[in-house]
Amino acid sequence: MPSDLPSGSPTIFVCKVNFTLVLLTDKYPVETSWSLTNIFTSEVVGEGSGYQNDNEEHVELVCLFYNNCYVFEILDKWDDGICCGNGPGSYAGFLTYEDESAINLPIPGLNGGAFTDSERHRFCLDEDGILVEGLGRSAATP
Repeated sequence: MPSDLPSGSPTIFVCKVNFTLVLLTDKYPVETSWSLTNIFTSEVVGEGSGYQNDNEEHVELVCLFYNNCYVFEILDKWDDGICCGNGPGSYAGFLTYEDESAINLPIPGLNGGAFTDSERHRFCLDEDGILVEGLGRSAATP
């Protein structure tokens, strides 16, 4: 019996760390969208929009790669954020490590809800997948 796998066998990929977004929509969820972009490649690696139910929690997962930097951007089409005039909307970003500990670590500064049209957050992972840079929030520029 051959010990090699057939050439058509699928490769199983296990994500070691995910970006986890916890998003609570406000009264107007269709106005909210977000993206996560790899800074080095300019590739959008995760995004969300088209939310339909107000005041509903969404948990989104995006696999991240070590030794990379990312920028998270959240947008509101009506320029009033997701908190507080139209409900208690909010967002928070975490690193979720898929090892024996399966821990969620908050990304410093990557949370909120009170903004105008958009906010951006930058963070980096080192070669071991450890958060080494979290630059907090900034208003997005056109």
